[in-house]
Amino acid sequence: MKYTFILLILFQTSLAFAQSGQLVRGDFYFEKQGYYQALNCYERVKGSEFESAEMQQKLAFCYNFCGEFSKAEAIYKKLIAKKAEPQLLYQLAYSLARQNKNDEANAYFQQFATANPTDLRAQLFLKDPGYLAKLIAQEPHFKIAKTELNTDHADFGVYPIPGKNEAMIVSSRRFSYWGNPKWAGDNEQFLDLYTIQLIKDQPDNSPKYLQKPLNSGMHEGPACFSADGKVMYFTADDKKGNANGMVNLKIYRAFWTNGIWTDQQELPINSNTFSTGHPVLSADGKTLYFVSDRPGGFGGSDIYSVAVDAKGKLGAVKNLGANINTEGNEMFPWINGDLFFFASNGRPGFGGLDIFVAPVGFEIAAVNAGTVINTQADDFAVSFYDNSNSGFIASNRVGGLGGDDIYSIEMIKSFVFPISFKGTALDGQSGAIMAGATIEIKDETGLVIATLTTDAKGQFNTTLDPGKSYRIEVSKDGFNGSSKNIAIAEKAKSVQEVFKLDKIPAFMLELLLTNVQTKGVIPGAQILIKDLTTKAVLFNNTTDQAGTWQQALENMKVGNQLAYEITLSCDGYLTKTLTYQEVINKEGVIALHEKLNVALTPVNIGGDLAKTLGINPIYFDLGKFNIRKDAATELDKIVKVMNENPTMVIELGSHTDCRSSIQFNETLSANRAKASAEYIKQRISKPERIYGKGYGESRLLNDCGCEGTVKSTCTEAEHQLNRRTEFIIIKM
Repeated sequence: MKYTFILLILFQTSLAFAQSGQLVRGDFYFEKQGYYQALNCYERVKGSEFESAEMQQKLAFCYNFCGEFSKAEAIYKKLIAKKAEPQLLYQLAYSLARQNKNDEANAYFQQFATANPTDLRAQLFLKDPGYLAKLIAQEPHFKIAKTELNTDHADFGVYPIPGKNEAMIVSSRRFSYWGNPKWAGDNEQFLDLYTIQLIKDQPDNSPKYLQKPLNSGMHEGPACFSADGKVMYFTADDKKGNANGMVNLKIYRAFWTNGIWTDQQELPINSNTFSTGHPVLSADGKTLYFVSDRPGGFGGSDIYSVAVDAKGKLGAVKNLGANINTEGNEMFPWINGDLFFFASNGRPGFGGLDIFVAPVGFEIAAVNAGTVINTQADDFAVSFYDNSNSGFIASNRVGGLGGDDIYSIEMIKSFVFPISFKGTALDGQSGAIMAGATIEIKDETGLVIATLTTDAKGQFNTTLDPGKSYRIEVSKDGFNGSSKNIAIAEKAKSVQEVFKLDKIPAFMLELLLTNVQTKGVIPGAQILIKDLTTKAVLFNNTTDQAGTWQQALENMKVGNQLAYEITLSCDGYLTKTLTYQEVINKEGVIALHEKLNVALTPVNIGGDLAKTLGINPIYFDLGKFNIRKDAATELDKIVKVMNENPTMVIELGSHTDCRSSIQFNETLSANRAKASAEYIKQRISKPERIYGKGYGESRLLNDCGCEGTVKSTCTEAEHQLNRRTEFIIIKM
């Protein structure tokens, strides 16, 4: 969209060129923004001894301006091959995007962002490199249709006049005054203001030219009107030019008097050294928004505001800030209710100028208005009938009559903006603000979508989407983290939360509980720690989802003695009781799992506890059933586990091999079972929890039977497999 650059082209150069006639003329036109004429001159210099990288860069810019993007692409690639300057990378990405070469454009945007990370355009791109696929997938907010207002020249901007069934448009169509002067920028007629009739919310197709003094034979452009339709603010060329011969844009004010626009006044916010234009008034008429390339902005053209009092006096100029402006070009603002629309080529979009929208107030970053209304061409100059969903847009998209065309639009889906989320991190003990804390914001899937840092006031600001849930985790070295699950209501305007972080104490107990077999963590297990001497309970907690447990040790110092009885329990596992004694010799975390075997053993009803615990076989003297010393050692292991698991019920089964008679073996096994069970009963709580039963040779584990005429050829080792004691878990 060439005509937006009337206001916006800021191509600073201090290059020295040879004094070729065509080169001198090309530079003259270029410096005066006569890019069409400059292009013709530079093309005649190509291939000569006067061609330079600086001239090529200017020629590529002219190609972009005149819509010859493939030619601009070719030059930028040659220049970048020699030196990949950030601005060249950006211009090449722009040329590619305008040709719908999105993947290649994104690759160069990525290079630009990496080379120039402080640029707002770079930061916006890096924040969401996959933005384009998301935009394409979104349901459109608008539907669009052609109008009868267009010609094969530039036509854009429909500005309704309150109190009248009229609007103004901007056009470079031919008008029959003498000469039809042309602008050197693109060799087209100058832009002028026309009025149209609005019939049932549709414009007619016979715009009427506004006579002097409003239309002057130079550029006149975007306009707006007071609520009563009696005051018009409009954009126009400075008729005098500045000392360097440059023509800047200025905003003028005119008054409807006796059927004509009179008393044209230049606004004091104008300057001879920069451009000011594209005015739009707030609904109450107290704020004028406009576009300017004045010094002190973000770069390119920015959108500003200025207060207007009841007498029309203007206040101080304010930049709308980084939620709207970038180092690119922001322009064509429009207010519709509580929505602020504008065009930008500095924010992630489809290519060229895109339409963006933000809530009036500008606390939330603007969002791309999406497909249908935006294309890879220039899409700009949104306007609406007063507080309605119907309006207009201009675009030089494919399918128009030529140049820029006016389309009608209807907003069919409202915009839902992220809400402002403000957090504060504080020291949990002192309440002091905590600067430099790290914030991770996770979405509903657990994916980290943002990482922030608290400022000098301990605060952080971001935006979150209504109707979604997030987890906010705040951390800082030397402190225990603080986290909250936040659900953002559909109609929330803003949310504020305070996060308190407790200082990590000098001494801390830590335990990681795992499954002895799988090595996996065990969440929800109980940790019961008592004083080893007094048996007083010191800590009674459970492991977290990561199987860990931490506990600060208050009032401790190096040299103190720790003496604990630690009981670990969890459903489906054998309870374990351990003792821990140590003298503290330094500050820090005491990892109990590194000092003790805290892993728990899974257990199943009907399983053999002896196998689970790895208990050695219980041996008896030949034909006897008294408990030997080595057998007592193994039985004591069962005693310990049963005391640690006071609800465990065990059937102690004794088995023999086939040798000797069936009756003898049954009697012997019964006596051995009862003797073993009795040994355990005397040493556990609720002795009825274990009983002994002899099975003789009735449950051989192999084919080593030898009763009657059967003669066993089994080895002693095979018979030994059958001589066993089992501890079957009946109940836990």
